Amino acid sequence: RLRQHSGAAAVAQTDVESLVLQRAALEAQRRTRALEEELAELLDEEATDMASLKWALKEERRRLAENESRLLREARCRRSKKLESLTASMDAAHSKLKADELAAVEAAKVAAAEQERERALKEKEAREARKAEEARQEAEEQAKQQREHEERLEASKKEAQRAADEKKAQAAAAAKAREATRWIGESGEQWERTCKEAHAKAAASCANLTGAPLSVRKQLDKPLRKFVNQISSTKQQVMEVYQRLTALLTQARGAGEEQYYYCLLKLSQMLVGQGEDLQRQHQLAYPIAEIIVALSSDHPDMLQVFMHLLHAKAPLTVPTLNKGLLAEHVSSTGSAQKGFLMLYGAVVQAHMVQSNPHGVGCGWSYVARLLNSIPVNQASCTALDAFLQVAGFSMYSAFRTQFLKLLLSIRNQVVPQLREKGDKDDAAVISRLELYISEQRYARAPEGSEMVDQDSSSQVRA
Repeated sequence: RLRQHSGAAAVAQTDVESLVLQRAALEAQRRTRALEEELAELLDEEATDMASLKWALKEERRRLAENESRLLREARCRRSKKLESLTASMDAAHSKLKADELAAVEAAKVAAAEQERERALKEKEAREARKAEEARQEAEEQAKQQREHEERLEASKKEAQRAADEKKAQAAAAAKAREATRWIGESGEQWERTCKEAHAKAAASCANLTGAPLSVRKQLDKPLRKFVNQISSTKQQVMEVYQRLTALLTQARGAGEEQYYYCLLKLSQMLVGQGEDLQRQHQLAYPIAEIIVALSSDHPDMLQVFMHLLHAKAPLTVPTLNKGLLAEHVSSTGSAQKGFLMLYGAVVQAHMVQSNPHGVGCGWSYVARLLNSIPVNQASCTALDAFLQVAGFSMYSAFRTQFLKLLLSIRNQVVPQLREKGDKDDAAVISRLELYISEQRYARAPEGSEMVDQDSSSQVRA
């Protein structure tokens, strides 16, 4: 029993100890939980403090960065101000230096100008003194020359008067002699003489070149002949040939008077020579005449030179007629000169140039001389017919009523006088004149006078 009692006591003791241990364990757990909760609170507080510290550190870093940036800006600003101040000082020093240099240069210029002015003043005084002396000497020389000129002028007047008297006497004698050999009016004779003098002047100016070897003259003749051969009955070709020929004459003029007048003479001879074929190709007279008139507008000497050569080939273009011609020769004279008469008529009616220097007014004068100075015969009527066939339309357009009166006079006076001669060879020219007037052919532009614009291979060429 004692053992049992001891065992039970032990068990009870053990239970008590177990209970105590359990309570102690529970207390320990409770304390452990309390410690864990306290530790958790401490950790939370530490975390909060750590976050606060991090924020404070971040704010401190931001503030330090701002302070650093501000200090850097301030430092840069101070540096910039110092640089600006230094630059301004350097600019001011440079400007002052430049101003000093300019002032020095200006002072040097003023000094040089003053010296130049003094030198110019001295030179001016010297020049004025020389001019005064030269003026005095020139006045004395002019007075001397004036006296000599007056003496020469007086002598020249006397010589001119003597020469004029001699020329008048010679002209009167020549007129009487010509009256005995040919028919020509006073105005026609004057015009013929004017053209002859112009030709003589041109020929004298180029006499040396005219007598030069052919190889020398050929260089001038070849381009002239080339362009004359290119003449055709189109406005385009007329303008092209005219422009090339006037350019050649202008170039020759620049090379000297001798070469210019040689080319003028040679070209006039070539153009007059075209009249040989105009009886067969009368429409070619118009482009040739347009070129002659255009060239005469640019080179006035050419018209009279051309006319003299035309008069030499066809005296009826003056008009003049030899009194000693036999009847058969009178008939052939008009026919032989017909092409040249057509060329002359074409010159009178030329209208591509705005102002024709030998236009319808000269044509009217020609017809008046022909009717008043040359007796009515086959030659004069052939000349009249050939001229009117080409130039009549232009004269009618210009004079109208007066021209119709002229035609009436031809029909009522000239044609009957020619018919009265009873020569059967006159019938053809009488018929042509009557048809020209009765059919009013003068009211229509003659064939070929209105040229086409463009060139073509079918156009007639010179």
